[in-house]
Amino acid sequence: MIGRRAGSRAGARNWRRLHAGPWPAGARRPRQDASPFAEVAPQVTRHTLAPLLLLLALSVAAPPAWGELAGPTPLPGVAASSDRFGIVEAFQARELARRSGARWQRFAFFWNSIQPDSPDQWLPNHYSTEADVANSIADGIKPVGVLGNPPAWATRNGSVPKNLMLPPSDPENYWARFVGRIAGQYAGQIDDWIIWNEPDITPDSGGSSWAGGTDEYYQLLKLAWQAARAANPRARIVFAGTTYWFDVSRGNRQFFDRVLEVASRDPSAAANGYYFDAVDIHIYSAPTQVWDLTQAFREIMRRYGLSKPIWISELNVVPTNDPAAMVPRGGYRASLDEQASFVIQALALARAADVQRASIYKMIDGKVVNGEPFGLVRNDLSVRPAYVAFQVAATYLSRPGSATRERQGDVEVVTIDSGDRRTTVVWATGPQATTARIPVSGMRAKLVAKDGTVADLPLPSGQSAMEYTIPLPGATANTDDGNPNNYIIGGSPFILAEEGVGDAITISPQEVYFPKTGFNSSGPFLDYFRHRGGLRTFGYPVSRPLKLEGRTVQFYQRQVMEMRPDGTVGLLNILDEGLMPYTRINGAALPAIDQALIKSAPATGTPGYSSRILGFVRANAPDTWNGLAVGFGRTFAQSVRAEEAYGGQRVDAGVLAGLNLEVWGVPTSKPARDPGNDSFVYQRFQRGVMHYDRGTGVTQGLLLADYLKAIITGRNLPADLEAQARTSRLYRQYDNTRPLGLARPEALRDTDMTNAFERGR
Repeated sequence: MIGRRAGSRAGARNWRRLHAGPWPAGARRPRQDASPFAEVAPQVTRHTLAPLLLLLALSVAAPPAWGELAGPTPLPGVAASSDRFGIVEAFQARELARRSGARWQRFAFFWNSIQPDSPDQWLPNHYSTEADVANSIADGIKPVGVLGNPPAWATRNGSVPKNLMLPPSDPENYWARFVGRIAGQYAGQIDDWIIWNEPDITPDSGGSSWAGGTDEYYQLLKLAWQAARAANPRARIVFAGTTYWFDVSRGNRQFFDRVLEVASRDPSAAANGYYFDAVDIHIYSAPTQVWDLTQAFREIMRRYGLSKPIWISELNVVPTNDPAAMVPRGGYRASLDEQASFVIQALALARAADVQRASIYKMIDGKVVNGEPFGLVRNDLSVRPAYVAFQVAATYLSRPGSATRERQGDVEVVTIDSGDRRTTVVWATGPQATTARIPVSGMRAKLVAKDGTVADLPLPSGQSAMEYTIPLPGATANTDDGNPNNYIIGGSPFILAEEGVGDAITISPQEVYFPKTGFNSSGPFLDYFRHRGGLRTFGYPVSRPLKLEGRTVQFYQRQVMEMRPDGTVGLLNILDEGLMPYTRINGAALPAIDQALIKSAPATGTPGYSSRILGFVRANAPDTWNGLAVGFGRTFAQSVRAEEAYGGQRVDAGVLAGLNLEVWGVPTSKPARDPGNDSFVYQRFQRGVMHYDRGTGVTQGLLLADYLKAIITGRNLPADLEAQARTSRLYRQYDNTRPLGLARPEALRDTDMTNAFERGR
């Protein structure tokens, strides 16, 4: 985006169009940019939003046919929850930027406009002012700078700054001087600096901005890191945004990879994080590339022992059926409606891929080159549907929390968990209309369309499966000229926004459904759950009741309840041989069973056993260990409370202690520090493992039954646990396509796991 190689101020105005041979399936269509921007009147064209979706009972009514909206009305101002999402050069339409929900924007700083003729000059930046930066900060939109476009006098070939090998303090190292001065000038306002723009494009292609080697770019990056940090200790350097597909089309290793290889030969690189703090990518046309390319870049970093944040500072697809567009529909372009879908889908996948910052290119069209407009906003300040889609994404997809991606047949599903809120984005990946089925997770829900219309959803009732059914329209964006069956953008996405996640839904006095995991607790198991500490002790249910070797059991996150022959409920000794006697679980190193400790415990049936066994627990489950307040004894003693077990009646402390013993059993190891993490201390009991985290000061039981479930189902099974459990009769036994739900029924007598681990009542 910075511009082609140029040796004059006029050259900075020559924005580029990239030309490169046949592009692979799924690659972005080369784009072009133009500037300076036209002066426009501060007037917004307003149109009516699409009608509210009709949502009845459990199912969501089929969405209306989406018209091509020439200029929808912007939504009211959006309060984004984080600074993940931005818009390039949002300052070009300040009022719309404030309303958009963008929380960062990219400013271009053209070296050849600041020092056009000599190193002694320092002119105002050509495309933005200091007031623009100050206004951005005042509006809560973090500014990020991108540096490039050197003046001819400072280069060896019109592109590569000369004297790069001189020390950064040398006055003739013009690049280091420039970076240090501009970083110092904007210290406290701009701390993030992207170094150059698309240096992967070679000089034999239109739009090239770099005519140097990878060794020279590494030196450019290193000097920028040194000079910027010397001027502003908080400065962060971002590796240049690259196109990815340019190298693919030439059969080259990625430019990023080749530069890191150069850096790996520098003895000082490793100690300084290879002289960059994040890496940028530019992605166009196909949202799925957001996932694929970020994984590719992470793999490149892994090969060099690096793990850096990933940014995507440019995301978009060219709309064709727009008054400003003068290009045909093909060539990886889209309709206005499909462009709006792109925005939601790309930003959702950016969340799932843990992209630290993602930005749409760009706010306003400016000069439209070759008939391809890129703005979310036209030059007359009327907004495209993609602008409203960005507002929707900023509202619902910027929430903090962990995000995951999964495919349900031909439906893409991205889920963001934010404590008591869950946001699920769904869309069809193929041309056929289909249906998404999303298990209920919260007590309240609404469905949001990409144009911002919202409908409240009632909780499902009268079904065994607690789920929302969302019809999805098929994809229409088959604009890959070489493959009409390639739909580069999915169908219109919908966002399911749920609140009250984790709350229980009372079906009846003897049945409670837990949307968070999709399972219920009922009858004697629910009664036991309520009287032994509930969620604090057991966590959520993670299975239906099932028959395991003659016993009816139900899995909760921490424990497995079993129905005894006399009709009472107890707990399995989950760490016993034959169940899960393992010591390495998901990276944690747990203490092994201490046979000497077990032998020192009072024998069952001996005189005074009840008081002696509790004394054994007090003696061996300390609250303080090696100077740490591990709280193992306190956690044991407070597991079951009188108000839970006896409805608040006054009871003897020994009775409660007996119930705590029932929940945990006796210690079977001494406390032990995790050899891989000094902040973690564990103690093993018969029916659980207590975990102390020095970082948080919290002591709680590990979710051991969840891991036992993973052994049985093979789902989310950590590699270290799998390696220990391969010979277990329980290992990957669950197969709901077979009789009794068992892969090897001969290994588990009197067992029936049919539907045992399928969500629903």
